Amino acid sequence: MNARERILAVFKGRQVDKVSWNIRHEYWYYVAKKSGKLPKKYEEASLADVCMDLGASWRCYSGYFVKTAVEVSYEDDVQFNVERNGNIVRTRIKTPVGTLQEVAKTDEWGLSSRKLEYFFENR
Repeated sequence: MNARERILAVFKGRQVDKVSWNIRHEYWYYVAKKSGKLPKKYEEASLADVCMDLGASWRCYSGYFVKTAVEVSYEDDVQFNVERNGNIVRTRIKTPVGTLQEVAKTDEWGLSSRKLEYFFENR
């Protein structure tokens, strides 16, 4: 079995020959691609191509291959606002009972972030 056949078999409840494994290569791939440091054999490859070459399954994240992995909806009285200012991302969620805010700082590539302010705080 190849990686694709193995993953599909698992979802169908069938036996597989070995445990599938997965790599988290998105960050490495995009940073190396933007900085011109991808290995030559991967210069024209997609994320999926890299995984297939390594015999790993690939992860399907929102924004990479699909619009979203999980469809989430809210009533009309809930509003989302995302503001980007350089590497600072401010997300506000306005609800009938108040507004929640989260602030994150992204890395220079915009691929990874850390929270500076959380939606909720312990008091």
